[in-house]
Amino acid sequence: MRSIERRILSGDIDLASREALEAAFEAIPDCDELLIDMLAVRYVDSTGLSSLIELRRRLRSQCGASVKIAVGDPGVYRVFRVCGLDKIFELDLIEAAAAS
Repeated sequence: MRSIERRILSGDIDLASREALEAAFEAIPDCDELLIDMLAVRYVDSTGLSSLIELRRRLRSQCGASVKIAVGDPGVYRVFRVCGLDKIFELDLIEAAAAS
């Protein structure tokens, strides 16, 4: 049976939230898949992206887990795509009208 962990992020994912973000990710148990719900995230910077990339690297080496990210803001989704991160994360854009 596949084990799936889910974490919900909101607000801005940036330098100011880095410590809280890393603390939340530190407690993730071994799993097959991690779903990161970023539907309420409105901004992400390079520090936030770096934290997510490091999390993916750690989970893959620790337990082979895949990381899926659900994004609600088209601007945040665009940042992932422009940086090429849609090629290393399973990334879905779920806009507000579709989520209601």
